[in-house]
Amino acid sequence: MEMVEEMKMIDLADVKAFYQQNKTALLEELKAFLSIPSISTDPKYAGEVEKAALLLSNLLSKHGADHVQILPTKGHPIVYADYLVDDNLPTVLVYGHYDVQPPEPIEKWTNPPFEPTIRNGRIYARGACDDKGQLFIHLVVLAYLKSIDYPCNIKFLFEGEEEVGSVSLEAFIQDHLTLLKADLVLISDTAILGEEQPSIISGTKGILYFELTASGPKKDIHSGIYGGGVQNPMNAISHAIHSIKPIGDQIQIPGFYDDVILPKDTEMDVESYHFYNDALKEELGVSDFISDPNWTSTQTTYFMPTFDVHGMWGGYMQDGAKTIIPHSASAKCSFRLSPGQSPQKVKQQLEQFIASLEVPGITFSIEELSACEPSFIDHQSNAFQAASLAMLETFGKAPVQTRMGGSLPIVPMIQNLLKAEVVLLGFGTDEDNIHSPDENFKLNLFEKGIETVALFHKKLHLLDRS
Repeated sequence: MEMVEEMKMIDLADVKAFYQQNKTALLEELKAFLSIPSISTDPKYAGEVEKAALLLSNLLSKHGADHVQILPTKGHPIVYADYLVDDNLPTVLVYGHYDVQPPEPIEKWTNPPFEPTIRNGRIYARGACDDKGQLFIHLVVLAYLKSIDYPCNIKFLFEGEEEVGSVSLEAFIQDHLTLLKADLVLISDTAILGEEQPSIISGTKGILYFELTASGPKKDIHSGIYGGGVQNPMNAISHAIHSIKPIGDQIQIPGFYDDVILPKDTEMDVESYHFYNDALKEELGVSDFISDPNWTSTQTTYFMPTFDVHGMWGGYMQDGAKTIIPHSASAKCSFRLSPGQSPQKVKQQLEQFIASLEVPGITFSIEELSACEPSFIDHQSNAFQAASLAMLETFGKAPVQTRMGGSLPIVPMIQNLLKAEVVLLGFGTDEDNIHSPDENFKLNLFEKGIETVALFHKKLHLLDRS
């Protein structure tokens, strides 16, 4: 009974009051965090990444975390801390990342990317939403929980390599399974449909990123002398790409769709809220949207596997003319994979399909560049229900279930290694310009995030006891 009384101490009005009382100081801390150019993709910023890890560890200590540690990896360090109060309660592992994307092109920013600026109800800086601002939500919640002596168990795992593929994380988790043991993992590195319609992600797409190369003659040769007699690798790779997915058609690889887990009716509500509309056409400068022949654009983005070419080169690409048949041509491509699909199986299917093309005089090769599994999240779990109930209370509207068109390697990694449930409780929007100039985070959603995460802990404990 004493525990139930303690749990009643978390009240939405109290959380709001706590934030308002401490708002100025908290935003200054966030600005200091955002001002550090912790760019993990560029080795010359390694010192700044370490500086961000140190500041983050100091903030965790300041707001009440215990056992704060900066733990080395083969790459950038991982920051760990915890707040463990009651062995009888579930343990939540909060994951986030403190590294950021490069800010270029700098000239496209309204204010310098590492000089955080608040205007029009948003905070602008590189990392404002992805992921320093969303990560910081959990530090504020920690400070609130400590202020009321709320009994709960939280661990924090913040990495500095997410923007380079979390290259050291898997080994780190394997080496620290006991330290990181938790009942569920809470991640705020995603977006909601919008301010007026909250949402929770129930699945993420996987990815198979590869380089396809077509090799022909051993050197560039004259297209007048040999044209029509020697196969052109540029023509061949264009043929291969078109064969994989003709314009306006589905992916043609045999068996490719066999393992796709189709969306549930509850997930299909996203169709009413997504942003594929005339306003987006104007913003992007496109005349129309595309889709899978059997699905709308929204459904294709969220639920179905897709194929894209990201770069293509070969032959002469300088100014002027040079009439050659190039010796080779390459393209960087990827499949975004739906829950149920395996990157390893898709790669085998791709290799068999490309081999079947049998283009005379051409040898195709495929190099895998990166891959991650798709994920499927149990929307019947206590954790998912706690997140839904918390959003309902803070936003005043039940969240829509949806999936994510992007990939989050951390999700399947955690599911496989820690055997823990995952909840993706993010508060960004598609207008936050992540990875682009003028990245920002709406301050009202920052506040909503604080309220929702605080209530999540309460709802989780009540559901766990029921």
